Amino acid sequence: MNNFTEIKEQVVCLNDEIKQILSKLKKISEINNSSVARWEETLSIIDKQITEDMLRVAVVGAIKSGKSTVANRLIGGDYLRRGAGVVTSVVTRIHNGQDLKAKICLKSWDEINRDINQAIIVFPSLSFRPDSGKFDIRNDSDRQRLNEAISSMDEKLHISSDARNEHSVFLTSYLKGYDDIIRITGGKSDYIEYDSDHFQDHGQFAGNEILASFVKDMELEMNTGKLDSGIELADCQGSDSPNPFHLAQVQDYLLKTNLVLYVISSRTGLRREDIRFLSMIKEMGVIDNIFFVVNFDFNEHGTLSDLKRVIEKIRDDVSLIKPSAEIYSFSGLFSLFQITPEIAETKDRQKYDMWLNETAFKDFNDSQFNAFFDSFTNKLSQKRYALLLKNNIEKMNIVAGSLAHWANLNLEIIKNDTLNVKLIHENGKTHQKKMNQIQKIIISTLEGEINKLKKGLKREIDAFFDEKYGDVIPGVIDFIHNYTVDFNIYKEHFKDVGFSNTLYMIFREFKQNLDSYMTETVNPKIIRFSKSVDATIEETLHSVSKPFESVIRDAVKDYQNAMDNAGLIFDVDLLQELPLPAIETVKKSSGLALPASGTITHYSSFIKTEAFLRYGFYSVFDYIRNVFRRSKTTSEKEGAHALVGGIMRIKLETEKSIRFYFLNYRENLKFKYIFALADALSIEVNGVLNERFNHFSGDLETISHRIEKRSLGKESVSDNFMEIVQKTKTIHQQITDIRHKIDVGLN
Repeated sequence: MNNFTEIKEQVVCLNDEIKQILSKLKKISEINNSSVARWEETLSIIDKQITEDMLRVAVVGAIKSGKSTVANRLIGGDYLRRGAGVVTSVVTRIHNGQDLKAKICLKSWDEINRDINQAIIVFPSLSFRPDSGKFDIRNDSDRQRLNEAISSMDEKLHISSDARNEHSVFLTSYLKGYDDIIRITGGKSDYIEYDSDHFQDHGQFAGNEILASFVKDMELEMNTGKLDSGIELADCQGSDSPNPFHLAQVQDYLLKTNLVLYVISSRTGLRREDIRFLSMIKEMGVIDNIFFVVNFDFNEHGTLSDLKRVIEKIRDDVSLIKPSAEIYSFSGLFSLFQITPEIAETKDRQKYDMWLNETAFKDFNDSQFNAFFDSFTNKLSQKRYALLLKNNIEKMNIVAGSLAHWANLNLEIIKNDTLNVKLIHENGKTHQKKMNQIQKIIISTLEGEINKLKKGLKREIDAFFDEKYGDVIPGVIDFIHNYTVDFNIYKEHFKDVGFSNTLYMIFREFKQNLDSYMTETVNPKIIRFSKSVDATIEETLHSVSKPFESVIRDAVKDYQNAMDNAGLIFDVDLLQELPLPAIETVKKSSGLALPASGTITHYSSFIKTEAFLRYGFYSVFDYIRNVFRRSKTTSEKEGAHALVGGIMRIKLETEKSIRFYFLNYRENLKFKYIFALADALSIEVNGVLNERFNHFSGDLETISHRIEKRSLGKESVSDNFMEIVQKTKTIHQQITDIRHKIDVGLN
């Protein structure tokens, strides 16, 4: 990555030089027209993109696979809490910075209250009601009564699939952590920053299950010399986390990611959960940019041959999803201790000292890590060359050429006393009129194409979300219809905790499974569909703009000929092509993005409205009470029948909510993202095409004004214009050299 950093610095310096030339040209030629404003804007955008844009690397894998340890090795220190396991509930982003710093963004009170209100939709305690109908964690009475309701619940209600239920964990964490959050923030801020002296304090959020529930985003800054500026490394939650919202957060980050490191423990190999997650990544369309790391500890394998057999088995399993995948095997912990042996605690130090004597493992580890790091950094460099530099230097070349053109024009005016001012003015007006006509045609064509494109996209979107034949809704409805409950499992629960609590447990399992289906199956399909739509938009608008390249080229040639005939000769190439904007760049600049993946489970907010206030549990409970009153001893058969009726009602209302949710989701996706993105890209394409005119033609009135004043300060400014011409020629040559270096870096 050193080559990239060197080239990036050269590009930044060249951009600054062009800015200085533009400033000088403005001063000596007295120009201050729309072209100048656009040149300044272009250079400013280039500066921002090169200095601020990030390449993102996601480190993912199953819980306890060693993700944080591998990430620490890449960072160059023991900054991320190792072994945090399932409690890691937020993507932790790491940047290069001047000082050691941790920035924690907490959820707002509204977001926390929304989480809690979602979790208590099917709360079994009928005695619990928030004061205002909506729970507010800042209300002492609400917190106290919810805490009492949770405490009064049977212990079995806190268990789901042999583990603590996520709803119980969620609610309990918020209640237990409230006082600590108030103490830390004063209740007035949702942002916390720890400097180098208190950096380790951020661990109470990353590794504390209770406080972690309050975290929305965590960013760490450090200057270790291992992580280049412009690179963001993210330590993600476990791919096998039982919480669907954790998976949704990882999905959101993967959408922004340029490279993925998938860590597999040699102890477990590729498990069913890994295969499911990797299949999801493949469905999302981000499987191409992935590295696999088999993380091992020396003491877990008797011999190197044993380890290699495990690796080959993992390679075979991975090839079913990603053929010819890049797979490297090394010990994240040993590699971390190699560069920072001082961090090893007593137990780890003994392990490290013992591993140093395992020559075969050590040599294999070092060889594999070096091969991985070389390939990893080369891939990053290639992407950085392509994404950050290649297009920007072409834009710089256009601006530099335009400045050279303007300086040459002024030189010709100053030096040539035989210029035909009238002819220049007449030819210029004719040329400007032609340019204006072409610009109108471009705008009209793009508007027509956008309208046509939107009609086609509307059909695609509506078909994708069609309730009968679409790609997602029929599958969700089938899942609901086919979901079965083994009532034999709940017989004992029915006896121990009663009807309402048993129905609560059934619904909780149902919703957990439906949330997982929505996150693992529906989300990837929507993401893949949106990517195909993005590609259609980009391909269509780039395609419709192509014919205008030749039109613009012809118009520029006509302009040159017109000026030649009037006595103005330019030693500048005005026919350079400006690259069309990439849709990913437009998405960043416009702030457009798919709805967050976590919103896919918000269908339950409609269930609350429809099922639990109007029909829901409470009406079912009334029915059951009436049944029970008719007989003092309710048989298991009657209880099972009542539960069947309850779950049927729940499934029916869930289906209604799903349909209503997707109707809203479809329209939001259509108008707030896809159509808005098409409009934004159209505006950018139009701007690029018009920019060709603006850079080449300049302000003809200013040219005429310069001709009329050419006798004023003739000698004093000609040297300055000549200097600008020479500088732009030098810049053009430097850009040519950089372009060659970039091409080498990409190959």
